[in-house]
Amino acid sequence: MQTQKISAFALIAFLFTLLAGCAANSPVTTEPSPATTNSLSAPAGSSPSSRAFLVPPHASLDYGGYSWSCDSGYIESGIACVPIALPEHASLDYGGHSWSCDSGYTASGIACVPIALPEHASLDYGGHSWSCDSGYIESGIACVPIALPEHASLDYGGHSWSCESGYHQAGVSCVPENSRQVSSPIAGSPACSETGSCYGDISTVTGLPKTTFVNGYFRSNGTYVGSYYRSR
Repeated sequence: MQTQKISAFALIAFLFTLLAGCAANSPVTTEPSPATTNSLSAPAGSSPSSRAFLVPPHASLDYGGYSWSCDSGYIESGIACVPIALPEHASLDYGGHSWSCDSGYTASGIACVPIALPEHASLDYGGHSWSCDSGYIESGIACVPIALPEHASLDYGGHSWSCESGYHQAGVSCVPENSRQVSSPIAGSPACSETGSCYGDISTVTGLPKTTFVNGYFRSNGTYVGSYYRSR
């Protein structure tokens, strides 16, 4: 009877030993952490926000490190950076993300075409348009000579004129200061009278312009007095 009890105890001890060995050799399985399931790989110590996007080829992180911009010579297209289509006779601008035509050329759509430079014209400072040379003035797409009246000279820019000292502008002419004229004769009156005085002449007596026309008439003795202009 005693022998049977010992055998039973030995069997129970063997079963406990067997179960303990199985538990020690079995792998432990755990659920992945929600925080790392879909994270992008990033260098150790990087902030969580740096895992929110990928930097495409030909792009660099901005100063703050939270977004990216395309490198010089490339432009953003969706989530990529594509090369800028640089036409002939063009160069990248200062930022490197757009282009401008070289000097002597102008943009026409997506191309740079030569500037049609008329005779007597030169490119401006930027090289993308033109201006007439000194002594010439723009007329449509050409440069024509400035009609310089007598007693006049070109101004500093060379594109207009002014009268010399002692003269003033009267229409497209320069006339002496002492013959300054005003507007035009009254309708029906001639510009100059029979005696030679003209509308606007300065009276040597009053110093005022002659604007009143006096018709010719006969005196009582039969002599004829020709028409003339007088000041008011």
